[in-house]
Amino acid sequence: MTESDIRVHMHPDFEGEVWQEAIQRLQDYISDEQAEFLHRGRNAIVKARIADHDVVIKYFRNHTFSKKLSYKYRSSKAVRSFEHSLQLTEAGLNTPQPICWREDWKGAWLHDSYYVCAYQPVAHKAWALKDESIPDHNRWIALLGSEIAKMHEAGIHHQDLTPGNALFVTAGDDAYNVYFIDCNRMCFGKVSQGLGIRALVTMGLEGPHIEPYVTAYAETRSYDVDWCLKRYKQLLKRHHFKWAIKNKTRPWRRKIGL
Repeated sequence: MTESDIRVHMHPDFEGEVWQEAIQRLQDYISDEQAEFLHRGRNAIVKARIADHDVVIKYFRNHTFSKKLSYKYRSSKAVRSFEHSLQLTEAGLNTPQPICWREDWKGAWLHDSYYVCAYQPVAHKAWALKDESIPDHNRWIALLGSEIAKMHEAGIHHQDLTPGNALFVTAGDDAYNVYFIDCNRMCFGKVSQGLGIRALVTMGLEGPHIEPYVTAYAETRSYDVDWCLKRYKQLLKRHHFKWAIKNKTRPWRRKIGL
C-alpha cells in the first residue's frame, strides 16, 4: 500500500487551529453536493466559508503520468499560486489574499494539490471591457493597461493574462481596482518592450479599445506610444490565428492531458 503524505504551508495570518483543521479536509469542500462551484473542468474552484472568512479553494488534479513526472522537477501549481501571489502583493499589485497551499503525495508522486485564497467579490471581469458593459469603460481599459505595465516594471510576467484573469473590484463610488488571479504561470526578471506588448495582446482588446489600452501601458513604462500601437496591431493578427488553432485542438489536447 502506498504511503500518503499531506504537506501544508499556511500564511502566518492564518495559522490558527480552526484553519489547520479545515485545511486537512479540503476534499470535503470540493466533494460536497451543496458546494458552490465557481469553475468545473480539469481543475475545480469552490467558494467556501472557513473561520468566518469567505475563501476560494482551487483543486488541481494530478493523476496522469506526465503530470506526476513533471512535478518531480518543479513546484506544484498550488505552491506556485501561493508564492506568485505573494510576489504580486509585494510589488504593490492586487491579488486575492493567499492563505495556504496543500499537496497530497502518494509515495514519491504528487497526487493532488490545493490553493486557498480569500474570496474577492468581483464587479466585472476584463471580458466586460469588450462589450462595453462597464460605464466609462475606456477609463478602465486605460487602468488595465497601466496595471499590466506596473507588473512588468516590477519584473513579473503573467503567462496566462486573459480577460478572465483580470478582475475589476469595486473600490468606492465609481472606482475599481484591478486584481490579477490564476497566478501559477508566471516568470520573473526583466520584461522587455517586445515581450510586454505580446503579453498585452492576450487580453484581445480590439478596434477603438486598442488606443487607450496600449497608450496607458506605453506611457506608464515611458515607451514610444506610436511604436507600441503599431506593434500591438501586428501581434493581434497572430494572436487570433493562434487561438483559432487552440480552440480547434482543445478536445484532443485535454484527452491527452495537455
